[in-house]
Amino acid sequence: MKKLLKKIFNQFEVLGPVSNFIINRKYRRFYENYNAELKLYKQFGRMNLVFDIGANKGNKADVFSSLSKKVICVDPDEKNNEILNARFQFNKKISIECVALSDKVGEETFYLLEEGEQLNTLSEKWKQVIESPNNQRFDEARNFKKSIPVKTKTLDGLIAEFGKPDYVKIDVEGYELKVLNGLSTALPMISFESNLPEFIDETFECIAKLDSLSTTSVFNISREFKFLFDEWLHADAFKEKFKLTDLHSNTIEIYCKTVLM
Repeated sequence: MKKLLKKIFNQFEVLGPVSNFIINRKYRRFYENYNAELKLYKQFGRMNLVFDIGANKGNKADVFSSLSKKVICVDPDEKNNEILNARFQFNKKISIECVALSDKVGEETFYLLEEGEQLNTLSEKWKQVIESPNNQRFDEARNFKKSIPVKTKTLDGLIAEFGKPDYVKIDVEGYELKVLNGLSTALPMISFESNLPEFIDETFECIAKLDSLSTTSVFNISREFKFLFDEWLHADAFKEKFKLTDLHSNTIEIYCKTVLM
């Protein structure tokens, strides 16, 4: 019996990682931006630690794990966490946190269109935008079907738990400012999603928040996985150039790079 159990265990030890590898390859095959994103993030060099805030189904985490020693995936959606575990259970580089990030530790309301839907949010404003019949993103309004309580942590808390990251990616459907307000120290690289035009004020507040953490912070925009501006700009110059730039997009990624002293 002991020999049989050992044989079964040894087979699981092999088949488990193989199964996860196959599942992850399936998701990667259908993620057409994998190579373009890999090329973009390679510019940051090798990284020790990455926080993927709003990890969704793990496409970016898959990229990050190729370039860093450790990736912390954060997502409050239980369906997404099932997928993340299926993809990365045996990937020792990736840890998964089934929580949301905010400006405080506690419990907040998470709004769901569908379980696993990438537009799910903690932002009441984003919910109103999506549900409005006059929204500029869809042909018709979409209604959130339910809301659930989720636990929240802060970026400061995540840093205390896992260490200071080399890069933080934030994509949380209109809740980016709340996430950044839970950070009290400058980091080497942060990117956050900006949903335009509805969240232009919040975008500028995010820039001001990051600028307040370090006088060396400079900014850029990525479009089609390339940095839009030839040079990285300090906050005031960046905002002026931002206002003059026709971005042709409802959603952009803004990057903040800081030289830590």
